[in-house]
Amino acid sequence: MFTLLGKRSKGILQSQVEPVFGTLTQYMGLRKVNVRGIDGANTYMLMAGAAYNIKKLLKFLGKPTKTEAKAAACVFWLKMYPIT
Repeated sequence: MFTLLGKRSKGILQSQVEPVFGTLTQYMGLRKVNVRGIDGANTYMLMAGAAYNIKKLLKFLGKPTKTEAKAAACVFWLKMYPIT
């Protein structure tokens, strides 16, 4: 009944999309979509996906050390107030 391409597509969907959706519903509180219309729901899910990806990125990068934080602050300060 299923073609080989359909089985592969289903496997990819189950391994990549559904765990993310499960994490959003179980751990990040995305139980309801409190907007009206398809466009609103689409935007809501895009924002939830972006939040998930940012959280994952921050976990991957790890906590910056004190030296890195000071260097980043200096660079930011110099961009805001350049020395002339």
